Amino acid sequence: MGGSSSKPQQKVLVIGLDNAGKSTFLNFLKPAKQQSETVPTVGFSCETFSYKKTQVTAFDMSGQSRYRSLWEHYISEVGGIIFVIDSTDFVRLEVAKQELLFVLGQLNLPERASSDCTFLFLANKMDLPKAKQPPDLIQALDLHTLMGPKSWQMFATNCVQGHGVKESMDWFTKTMKTPPQNY
Repeated sequence: MGGSSSKPQQKVLVIGLDNAGKSTFLNFLKPAKQQSETVPTVGFSCETFSYKKTQVTAFDMSGQSRYRSLWEHYISEVGGIIFVIDSTDFVRLEVAKQELLFVLGQLNLPERASSDCTFLFLANKMDLPKAKQPPDLIQALDLHTLMGPKSWQMFATNCVQGHGVKESMDWFTKTMKTPPQNY
């Protein structure tokens, strides 16, 4: 990713519970010849890609409970957080909310420089019949209260087919603050 690129660079954290569609989301953003079969992430992976006028480095973090503690080590490194939600997994919405509270708590620590980072919530798997709609997920997660003045938005997506992916990334890359030049 050398320093000669004239594109703005952004580092983002892609989080959510296991099987929400984080890796599938990132895979869809790759050029067709670089896309591969999506397998569960163990620990984390790092993907760098161009999205329109922005060079994005995405830390794809495993959502399995034993790996969620890794999330906090990357929070201060990013300008945005993509939180992927399986909109059919009603049972674990409270777990997702608790993990979001943890992340927000980490952002509010005095030593964190990224407390103003942008949040993109993806209500994924909207193609499935029992999927909850974004307004229902926003209410279940109490996002209007939890997010306060932070920049955030939720988009309905089907990351396998790409529905909603580009619209969500358009909003996300336009809304994130431009990082300092020595980023």
